[in-house]
Amino acid sequence: MDQSAAKSEAISPGNTSLKDTSSYEKMFENTVLQLTKGFSRERIETSVNPIFPYVQTSSPLQIDVTGPSDIDNVSLFYRYSPDNVTWETRFGTLSSIEHNCTKQSNENSSWELLYPNDLILYNNGTADLAVIATFKDNGLSIWNVTGSGNPVFVGAITSSHLVKAHDVKVWNTGTADIAVVLTYNGYITTVDITNPASPKEVGHRYDIAHLYKGFSLVIETEGNFCYAYTAAAGSNSMAIYNVTKTTPEYMGSCLSGKYSLFVEKYDADYVHVSSRDGKKLTVIDVSNKTNPFVFGECLLGAQGWGHCKYENYIYQVTGNDDSLLILNVTSSAIPTYVSKISGTGSPNHLSAPVGVRIYPVGDCLYALVTVAGDDDGLTVINVTNPSNTTYYTGIYGADAPYYMYDPHAIEVLDKNIYLLMYHNSTAPYSFASLWLNLTNPIAIWSSVMNASNPDTSYPWSWDFDFPNGTGYYEFYSIGKKTGSVDEDAPASRDALCRYIRPPNTPQKPSGEIKGNIEVEYTYNTTTTDPDNTSLYYMWSWGDGNMSGWYGPFSSNEVANASHTWMKRGTYEIKVKAKNENGAESDWSEPLSATMPVSYQDIDSHFFERLFERFPHAFPILRRLAEYLKLILFYISVA
Repeated sequence: MDQSAAKSEAISPGNTSLKDTSSYEKMFENTVLQLTKGFSRERIETSVNPIFPYVQTSSPLQIDVTGPSDIDNVSLFYRYSPDNVTWETRFGTLSSIEHNCTKQSNENSSWELLYPNDLILYNNGTADLAVIATFKDNGLSIWNVTGSGNPVFVGAITSSHLVKAHDVKVWNTGTADIAVVLTYNGYITTVDITNPASPKEVGHRYDIAHLYKGFSLVIETEGNFCYAYTAAAGSNSMAIYNVTKTTPEYMGSCLSGKYSLFVEKYDADYVHVSSRDGKKLTVIDVSNKTNPFVFGECLLGAQGWGHCKYENYIYQVTGNDDSLLILNVTSSAIPTYVSKISGTGSPNHLSAPVGVRIYPVGDCLYALVTVAGDDDGLTVINVTNPSNTTYYTGIYGADAPYYMYDPHAIEVLDKNIYLLMYHNSTAPYSFASLWLNLTNPIAIWSSVMNASNPDTSYPWSWDFDFPNGTGYYEFYSIGKKTGSVDEDAPASRDALCRYIRPPNTPQKPSGEIKGNIEVEYTYNTTTTDPDNTSLYYMWSWGDGNMSGWYGPFSSNEVANASHTWMKRGTYEIKVKAKNENGAESDWSEPLSATMPVSYQDIDSHFFERLFERFPHAFPILRRLAEYLKLILFYISVA
C-alpha cells in the first residue's frame, strides 16, 4: 500500500485507527523538531564585491565580500586563465582505454627488446624519455615518448655489467642524467644517459651477497648525494648503496622477507619491501643508512608483488590470490588493512596482478593494474572509496590486441600508459603505449592559500597576491555557520579582474650632466619585466617635454633616448617603463643635468684651483676674475 492510500484509509469515516494515527503523526513531528532543534534553515548568501578598476597592476589586492556579519567564516576561491579563454580544468571522467602503438622485439634492427623487464619515465629538459631495462638484451634502451605516446627508439647500451638488467631509475646530478641499473646477477651499475643517443657506463659494483637475483630498486637524493635502496629475491634482503660515487658504495642491509621483490620509499625514514614467498610487506627503518633494521611488517596472506602509495594509502597487489589490497598508513609506517578486491575473469579481472599505479580523474581515483594470468591485460579498479573498491573497466585476453599478453611493468605520463610485455607462443616481447580517453572537463577553483582564509571576523576581507602572476582571475565566496547548511558554490563567478605585473622601476638615467644648450645629448637606462615581455620607455626631460613611448626593447636590454635643451638651466631627467600588456612602472630616480655650465662651475673648476696653487701670484688676474664672475652672472640670468 502506498503512503497516500494508507493515509486515506486512516482518515476514512468509521476507521477506528484515526486517533492512533494522529498520535503517531504527532510523535513524528516532535521527533523532527528535536532533531532539527538549533538547526537553521536560513540560507547563507555571500558575494565577492565587484573589483574596480578591472585591470589591476599592484599586488596585493584587497578583496571584500558582502555577507551576514553573524556567520562563522567566509572562504575565498579563485580560478586563473592566462588568456581569458583557457581556464584551468581537470577531466571529470575516464571514458575508455585505447591503444596508441606497440614496439615489438622483431621489428627493430637497432634493438631487440628481448625480455623488457622494467622502465622509468623522465624528462631531460628537451623530451620525455622512457629508459627500459631489458633482461635478455643485457642492457638499456632509451625511447622518446614525447607528445603522442608513440615511442621512438633513441639509443641503447649493452655491457657485461648490465647482464640480465632488471630495474632502472634515473637521477640528475645537476650536470648529468645518470641511470642506476640493478641486475639479476649481482651488479648495481651507473650509466650516463645525458646524451640519450649514446649512453656510457660510469661505474659498477658486484655484490652477490646482497644483490643475488636483484629485482627492484628505488633511489633518493639528499643534497649532492644519491642513494639506491634495492630488493633482491635471492638474497632475501634490502640493501643501500651510495651511487654518487663512480663505484657505488655499499652502506648497509637487512633481511626483508623470503624472495623479496618490490621496494618503494614512501617516507623519509622507511622503505617498504614486498616478498613473494614471505607473503608480507616489510617496513624497514633506514634513518641510519649503515644500520637499517626491520621496523615492522604487514602480513598479506598471499604473494606480495607490486605496490605504490597515493596520499595515505598503499595499494598492494598479491599474486596467488589475484587481489588488490588497500592498506592505510595514516598514523603509522606499518600499514593496516582496509579492503580487498579479488577474482579472475568477470567481474574483477585480477588474474595474477604484477604492477599497479594510481591515476586520479575528476573526483575519482583509479588503480591501473597489470594482470599477467588468464586475463592478460590491464584492469582499472575504482578506489575512490578505499573501503569499497569496484571494477571499472579494462582491456585483456581475447578482447585485447596480441600485444597485451603477459604485461607486467607499468608507468603513466599525462594521459599515456606505458606497458612492457613478455611473450607467449604467438606474441613477441613488446613495449606498448595506451591512451586514457578522458572527458568532461571541470573548472578548477582553488582556495586562496593564506593565513586569513577562511576569514573568521567581519567585515570579510582578504589581501590577494595573484599567485599565478599576470593573467585573468575570477572569484567567489562560501559562507559557513554552525547549525546551518553551508552555502553552495555559485553557478558562475562573483567578480573578476585582470592582473598585469608592471615592469621593475628603471635604473637612474646615465649620461652627460654638464653641457650646453642647443646640443643633443643621449641618455641610457634599463630594467626588467617579471613576465619577460617587451618594454617601452618614456622620458621626462625636466623642461616640460616628454618623449612618448620608445621601443620595443627586450627585458634587461639597454634603452637610450636623446634630447636638446634650448634654454639655460638645471633639469631633472627621469624615465619610466611600460610592458606590452600596458602596465607601467614607477618613475626612476632623477638625474640632474645643467645646461649650460654656470659661472660657479667655471670658478670652481679653474680659478679656484689656480689661486689655491699660487696664492700670492696674479694680483691683476684676480681682479679680472672678479669682473669675469660678474659678466658670467649677468649672462646666466639674461
